[in-house]
Amino acid sequence: MPILIPADGEGVRAPSARLARGIALGFPPGDDAAEAIAAVLETMTATPRAGLWGTYWAIGTLDGAPVTQGISGFKHAPDAAGIVEIAYYTFPAFEGTGVASAMVAALLRIAEGAATGVIAHTLPERNASGAVLTRNGFVFEGEVFDPEDGPVWRWRKPSAGNPPGR
Repeated sequence: MPILIPADGEGVRAPSARLARGIALGFPPGDDAAEAIAAVLETMTATPRAGLWGTYWAIGTLDGAPVTQGISGFKHAPDAAGIVEIAYYTFPAFEGTGVASAMVAALLRIAEGAATGVIAHTLPERNASGAVLTRNGFVFEGEVFDPEDGPVWRWRKPSAGNPPGR
């Protein structure tokens, strides 16, 4: 399963060998992978965040060599109530291989003890992201309106400081 490393400093337009290999292997031929990744990275880094609350590359191995398989992170630092929102994106060729679940689990470990709770938003439909969140202990709370994304489904990881319905 992949490990997370900070995404800061690793350019998408001039990628490292590890990221270039992930792009080459992770996207179908003809896809503008750099554009897709740049858009995700732009969204993930739009709000400056300090410390743990940044963006991370998911680094796995393929044929014994490191390869970037996705990107994940926190959309913001903890709010006044201590809640953080996570987001993640798996490169298409690595979908269905457990990368998203591993990224979510790693983000939960980062947030543990440093935030009182974790939420996530998905498209307002049954999809793989909902299954990933459910496997990681999240509970579906319903549809909400996100100012950046419009209508979304809200998911919450229940904990003592983050009970369902809060």
